Amino acid sequence: MPIRYGVLKGKAVDRRRGTLDSLHYQIKVMAKGVPYRVAVNVKSRIRPYDLLYWADEQFEHEITRELERLPEGYTELENRPGGIALDFIRSNLFDPALMRPLPFDLPGADNDLNEKMDHYFAKAAASKDARLYAFGEPWGPEAQSPDRMFGFEPGQGMHNVHMNQGNARPYRKDDGVYQDGALLFHFPAENRWIGVFLAFQSQSWHTDDTTGHALGAGRTLQPPVRAEGGNEPGLAGTADHGIAPGPAGFPPQQPGTADRGAGLEPEAGRSSRNADRPASRQPGTTDRVAKRGPAGISSQRSPAPEGEPLPPREGELPSSALPDPFPGPVYLAGARVYSAGAYVRESVTLVNAGDRPVDLSGWTVTNKMKAKQALSGTLQPGEFRTFELERLPGGGLFLGEQGNLLTLLDPSGLKRHGVSYTHRRVRPGWTIRF
Repeated sequence: MPIRYGVLKGKAVDRRRGTLDSLHYQIKVMAKGVPYRVAVNVKSRIRPYDLLYWADEQFEHEITRELERLPEGYTELENRPGGIALDFIRSNLFDPALMRPLPFDLPGADNDLNEKMDHYFAKAAASKDARLYAFGEPWGPEAQSPDRMFGFEPGQGMHNVHMNQGNARPYRKDDGVYQDGALLFHFPAENRWIGVFLAFQSQSWHTDDTTGHALGAGRTLQPPVRAEGGNEPGLAGTADHGIAPGPAGFPPQQPGTADRGAGLEPEAGRSSRNADRPASRQPGTTDRVAKRGPAGISSQRSPAPEGEPLPPREGELPSSALPDPFPGPVYLAGARVYSAGAYVRESVTLVNAGDRPVDLSGWTVTNKMKAKQALSGTLQPGEFRTFELERLPGGGLFLGEQGNLLTLLDPSGLKRHGVSYTHRRVRPGWTIRF
């Protein structure tokens, strides 16, 4: 089932690098005087181990205007289109082909995930008005349980700050749409946003539109294996929280919902590729006992199985040869939108970048609210063609000047290309180039 999902807005004030003992980059965030910890994965516990990483240093998307209006602290989000919930596939936040596998710790400068994160943390910490938006799953508050990483009490924060759909089979229960995690940094003085996006190489980029489960067109999924380093010492209670609401405004979380992706047994509840474990816990032990104290706090933890990493399976993709998940050959090249300064008929322009004709029968374009318009005809190699967009039932605009998404789907419903634009890119009468 989908994870509990929301966004934490606050000021980044401290950090800890990921290590083999704690496979997270930890960020301390202050929001209205309340401390939180954001645990960001730096390595997977299943093959391939290196995370996929992309940072957009000029991030533009229609959600940013609404994000600025959010209060500091945690905000619960609905898993639906048209809002500010993130979906790496459906929200057209970035081009997944730009993501690269990145080890978390390498000799040299500015060449691993820890150092990339350090760069953006330092920039945000040094800017008085900068704010961090951490999307993912909340945990805590944990009464009478200080945060072992930063020492504040009660321990609370965010995890699952990565793609949360298309998981390998043992973790399919965590799948969902419009619930992906990410870090967005806002620098108001520069009128600039930076987006940091992470995914596991074992996840699929073609997922069911309702469940978020991987479809057959996704990558070969990998089996759960243990990585070197054993159990991960860190903070107590960052996995499998079952909590009552506290002063920080976190809503209740269901028992057995741990941070996903560790090589944990799927029968043990929500498995944890990325949850920090108590420092005192011994490998292979089970302490999955719920305890409810006077404050209504319930804490549950999951066992971790023993076993060495499996050898690479036949057909496993090496880190240096990741395919483009949306390989075309038809792409969205531009769009004209209706605006107050130019009452034009809205349209979308496609290009066939391939070397063969493409029959567009059954192809569609969709907007952020999942409204569809059918395409037709045959697009010749190298041909650009413009298709007029009909108004929605009731007379509404398909796109509009306030910002929107456009996604190109093939006859089987799989995404072939996706783009987005903000109100800033709209010029009366002009075509927006993608």
